[in-house]
Amino acid sequence: MRPLRRSLISIVAVLLFCGSSIVVFAAPGDDDFRKLTLEFIEDDLRIYPEFATEEGDHRFDNRLTDLSRAAIESRIRATKGWKHEFEALSSDHLAAANEADREWLIAQLDGRLLDDEQLRTYERSPGEYLPIGPLHSLIKRNFAPLEIRMHSATARESAALHNLAVARVNLKPARTAKVSVDIVLLQMPGVSGFLQKDLPEAFASIPAGPAKTAFLHANAKLVAAVQDYAKWLKNDFLPHATGNYAIGADAYKRMLADQEMVDI
Repeated sequence: MRPLRRSLISIVAVLLFCGSSIVVFAAPGDDDFRKLTLEFIEDDLRIYPEFATEEGDHRFDNRLTDLSRAAIESRIRATKGWKHEFEALSSDHLAAANEADREWLIAQLDGRLLDDEQLRTYERSPGEYLPIGPLHSLIKRNFAPLEIRMHSATARESAALHNLAVARVNLKPARTAKVSVDIVLLQMPGVSGFLQKDLPEAFASIPAGPAKTAFLHANAKLVAAVQDYAKWLKNDFLPHATGNYAIGADAYKRMLADQEMVDI
């Protein structure tokens, strides 16, 4: 999952809401651009719930991004749809600042398509399936009562079991560099330590009861699944990993055009 997804939501929100306080000459299409951008943000937060949590929107704290192939294909269609809608807005009908934002958004959406369609990162990034970031985001800030955050953690740990299972279907040894697997294996003691120690300690003050039992059960299952995933990576996947870490000149040029809006 690209780190860009979080910054995309953050920057769009800043441009949209802070930019509205700047006095500019209005253009006929500015309201349409604002409406479309608001709809895009809402859809993006729903599709990528862990990034909603990071941005302070806690409606989806009990979800994880589904990394199954069917869900990835659905997101690709959604990305193409949003890209088409932003491209369809006439640049002649937007204020200069909104036109610059529109072009930037189109580039970022194309970057997602590069990631999901051309690079197919989900086939070559074993660390993408580990849920540590989404779980940590539930305990690093006191944004809701501890019991509510524990309930969300329970749901996310259960959803993580699904993603760890589909990892074995999605990951392709011919497309994965050995060093990518080595890095994840080096991280595994820390991953296990977080799940076995840090996460339960965050909820240690919650008294025994059905909710606490459900969390501990989900946590134990995830610990076992992560350990099994590490064994699979080391014993079954790593020996056959022959992919290249480099993405190639064409993909790199497209990445620069998308992320930095630089043509070379």
